[in-house]
Amino acid sequence: MGLLTNLKNVFREQVEKASEATSDPERDTRFAIADGEKQCNQFRDQIRDLNSANRQSISERDGKQAQLDNRNELAANAAAQNEDADALELLTQAESLEIEIQALDTQIETNQAAITQMRADLKASEIVIQTAKGQLSLHKAEMHGAEMSRKLAQSRSRFASGTSGLSAVNKLKHAAEKAKADAAATKEEIGLQPENLAARMATKYGKQSTSVADKLEKLKEKQTKKATASAKKK
Repeated sequence: MGLLTNLKNVFREQVEKASEATSDPERDTRFAIADGEKQCNQFRDQIRDLNSANRQSISERDGKQAQLDNRNELAANAAAQNEDADALELLTQAESLEIEIQALDTQIETNQAAITQMRADLKASEIVIQTAKGQLSLHKAEMHGAEMSRKLAQSRSRFASGTSGLSAVNKLKHAAEKAKADAAATKEEIGLQPENLAARMATKYGKQSTSVADKLEKLKEKQTKKATASAKKK
């Protein structure tokens, strides 16, 4: 099973766990990321080991190719000198080297294809992990924002219901308005409205207005008293 498939299984298992009521999605995602990174590290080690082995195979193939070239050259020289037995021996060795080189070439090609695929899987897995990290950061920010909104809503609810300390301001305002209304009602009941009170006080203690006829009658009385007083003196 490839690395990418393993990682997908890991993340799928963690998502399934996150759906359970007792699970912690944030924690499970962190665990999934940690597991994925661990598998990626192991995969890097496998790629490094396989790449190292392939380099050794390439070096061995190059060495055998050099031996093959040497055997073919010596066989040609032996044949030129009519040393058929030596030429035959050298050609037999050359043939054996060719078989070994072909096997090494096949192994090197297979290893190189595996290394290329493993590197592609590793890259894809790293992208999956980075995406998961980004989503985790985003979800954490969203969760934080949602929690702040919830607390703000609770605060507003407490204020509206009168359970918040700040609601005392509203209570004081309502109390003042009620007190003013009660005072106005009381004044009205006992006749102490400002305009009524002023009228009553003016009636009781103010100067009484008189008519012209009353003024004339008083003037006559005054003149009569003066005339009487003058007659007595004479």
